[in-house]
Amino acid sequence: MTGADWHKTTLSTYPLFVPSSIPVRGQPLYDSEVRPLRDRLHRTILSSVPNALLNGHPDERLPNTLNLSFPGIDSTKLQAAVRDRVACSTGCGCHAGKTAPSATLLAIGRDEGLATAALRLTLGVETTEAEIDEAASVLVSAVSDILARSESHDGTFTEQRR
Repeated sequence: MTGADWHKTTLSTYPLFVPSSIPVRGQPLYDSEVRPLRDRLHRTILSSVPNALLNGHPDERLPNTLNLSFPGIDSTKLQAAVRDRVACSTGCGCHAGKTAPSATLLAIGRDEGLATAALRLTLGVETTEAEIDEAASVLVSAVSDILARSESHDGTFTEQRR
C-alpha cells in the first residue's frame, strides 16, 4: 500500500464525525485564548529572528500551532538544543520521525533547506504567557548560538583553507 493509498483508505473508513466534533466544541476557547498566545510567540521570535519564516497562512491556520523555518538552521539541532525546556517537533505533524524534508512543506513551496529548517510548536489551553515568553527566549538564544557556532566554524574552516 502506498502512502497515497493509505490516506485514501484511512479517510474513507475513519468515522469523520468523531474528530470533527472535538475541535468544534473547543474552537471558541482556542480562538479566544490560545490564538493570541500563538501570535505572541510568533511576534516575539520574529522580533529577534526577523528572517524566521512562517509556514502556513498568516490567518487561516490552527490557532494552537506555530510552524516556523529558521534559514541556515538544521531543525534537528535546534530541537536538540531546546528539548529540555521547550517541547517542539521538526517539520510537520505528518512528518514526525522522518529525516527527509516534509512533503507538506515542499508542497507549499518551501525549498529543501527551509523544509529541513522547520520547527513546529503546539500550544494548549493551559499554556501561559510566562511559558510563551520563556519558550521564545530559549528558542531565540538557541538560534543565535547555533548561527554563531556555524559562522565561527565557517570562519575557522575558511582560514584553514587559505
